[in-house]
Amino acid sequence: RITRHPAVRRLCAMTGSALVSTSANRHGQPPALSAREAMHRIGHDVDCILQAPLGGARSVSEIRQLDSGKRFR
Repeated sequence: RITRHPAVRRLCAMTGSALVSTSANRHGQPPALSAREAMHRIGHDVDCILQAPLGGARSVSEIRQLDSGKRFR
């Protein structure tokens, strides 16, 4: 994904790499809305949880194929 979230963009710049991530939730469960909630739900199964303000989106992110623009979600 290409993100506009400032903290995630800084993290990518600092590491010189892309990040692989997904929503902080188990399949079929609502997403965690704080780093503490994410740590409680999935902390033992992930390498890192970034504690930063949420992006403020009111809906799930849009996912498109970069070369064709095809929308998946």
